[in-house]
Amino acid sequence: MKKRLYILFILFALCTSQFFPSDNSFDKELQDFVKLVRDNAGWYFYQWHNGIYMDMYYIDIGFEQNEKLYYIKSQCYQMDNFKEKKMEISSSGGHPYLRNQNYLNEEKESFVIKNGKVVSIKKYSDYLIKTDCKTQEEAAAYLFNKIDERMSHILGKHYDKETGVSINISRNDLNFNVELTNKNGTTKVYNMRYWDSYSLFASDNNNYYFIQFQNGSFVFLEMDEAENIISRSSFAVHELAKPTKSIETETRHKSYGILSEIPKSFYMDTWDLKYNVGGQLQKTLDVYRLYEQDGWKRLDFEDKKNQIIDGEQFYFSFEYTADSLKNDKSLSEKQYVKKFNNPEDFNGYIVKHLKASSSLKDKYHTYSADGMLTVYEKKTTAPDSFTRQTPKFWLKDNVPWVEGKDGDGIGEYFEFDLYPNKDYRFTRYEIRILNGYVNPLLPHLFKENNRIKTAIVETDKGYKTEISFEDVVEFTDFFIPMVKDCPTHVKITIKEVYKGTKYSDTAVTALEVNHMFWDK
Repeated sequence: MKKRLYILFILFALCTSQFFPSDNSFDKELQDFVKLVRDNAGWYFYQWHNGIYMDMYYIDIGFEQNEKLYYIKSQCYQMDNFKEKKMEISSSGGHPYLRNQNYLNEEKESFVIKNGKVVSIKKYSDYLIKTDCKTQEEAAAYLFNKIDERMSHILGKHYDKETGVSINISRNDLNFNVELTNKNGTTKVYNMRYWDSYSLFASDNNNYYFIQFQNGSFVFLEMDEAENIISRSSFAVHELAKPTKSIETETRHKSYGILSEIPKSFYMDTWDLKYNVGGQLQKTLDVYRLYEQDGWKRLDFEDKKNQIIDGEQFYFSFEYTADSLKNDKSLSEKQYVKKFNNPEDFNGYIVKHLKASSSLKDKYHTYSADGMLTVYEKKTTAPDSFTRQTPKFWLKDNVPWVEGKDGDGIGEYFEFDLYPNKDYRFTRYEIRILNGYVNPLLPHLFKENNRIKTAIVETDKGYKTEISFEDVVEFTDFFIPMVKDCPTHVKITIKEVYKGTKYSDTAVTALEVNHMFWDK
C-alpha cells in the first residue's frame, strides 16, 4: 500500500511540475534582463513627433523596496540653458513593475539588442538611441549639437511666395540675425535666440516673434500678448531630406529580405517588424509577410490577408481570407457602402467647383473629376489594433477621374476652389491625393494605367510648386497657404507620368482637402 501511494505521489509531482512549472526560469530570465539594462545604463537620444522635438533620456534599472520589484527607470532631460549648454530634468518615472512573465516580455520586446548591447529602445512610434555620453555634461553637449546642427539649415535667404515676404538669416554664435522684408520693401531686423529644441524667439514691446522649425520647412510668427497671430510666413528648406524607414520583415521560419520603402503611417505594434532608422536596424515583434504586388502593399497572416493603402497621416486596410478580396464576399461586403449617409463625411466635402480639362468616356463609364470627391469616409475612428482597421468607408461603385486626351495626358489638369475657415487658427489647406486607378477589388488596374509622377500645383494667389508621387498605392499629402476671407483657386497639372503596362490613360482616384491649424 505504501509503495502504491509513493508511486502515486511521484506521478502527481511529475504532473504538477509539467502544468505548474516553478518560477526558476522566470527568475533567471528576469535577472539576465536586469543585468542587461544595468550594463547598458546611460544616456539615450530621443527625437520624436516627426523629428520636431529632441530630448535626452537617462535609462537604468530601478528597484522598488516595498514591492521588491524591478522596473525600467527613465529620466527625461530637455535643453534649458542654450548659452551654457545645460539641461534640466522634465520628467522622471519608470515603466510598470516587472512582476510577471507578461510584463517582462513587453519590456524586452522594446529593447533592440546587437552583439549583446542595447542600441535603442522603442518608445511609442520612435526610438531612444544609445549614445556614448558618460556624464550629464556630455549628454547636454550632444543634445545641443543635434539641435544646433538642424537649426543651421534655416541659414540663408528664403522667400514666401504667398505673402511676398523674404527672410535672410545669419548667426553669430548663439545669436541669430533675422532680416524680414515685406512685399512693400520694408525691412525689419530681429535678434533671435533659442527658445526650445525647434524654436527661435525675440520680443519687443508687447509683441513676440518665433521661428519654428519643422521637417523641411519653418515658419515666422508675429504674435501679440494674448498669443493671437498678427502675421505668419512659411519657408521651405529644400536641403532637408524626408526621413524614410526601410522595411525588412521575417517570420519565425523564413526571411523575406527588404521588401518595401514605407515612410508613411503604416505601423504594426503587435507583430514582428524590423527596419532601419538612421542606419541602425530596429526591431519590434514578429510579422508574417509584407510585400508589394500590383503596386499594393500587402500583409499576409496565417488566416488573413490585407491590401494596404498607406498615407502620411493614416492608412486603410482591406482584409480578406479568400484568394482575393474580390472573391471574399463576406468580408468585402462589410468594407463597402453604396452611399454615405452624411455628406460631410465625404473625402472631398469642402472642395467646390471641381472640373477637369478632359475626361475619358467608354461604354461602361464616364470617368469625370467628380468621382474623386466621394470615394471614402474620412471620419473614421482609430482602432486599437491593425486587423480591426476595416471600417465601412469605401464607396463600392465609385470610378476615378481619368483624363481623356490622346497620349499619356501630359498637360491635362483638374482645378477647384477652396474656401477658408473662419477660425483664425486655420492658416493652410492640407491636400491629399490618392494617385492612380485604385480599386481594391481590381488591384491590377493600378499598374495597367498611367500614374502621375510629378505635377505642378498653382493657385490664383501666385503660389506655385511641384509635387512628386511614389509609384505605389498610397495617399500623398501637401499644403498650400490659406488666405483669410478669400477663396483660393487651385490648379493641378500633370507634368510626368509612370507608364501603364496596358493603357496610356492617367488616373487619379481621390482628392481630399482639410483646413489645418497653424503650427504654434
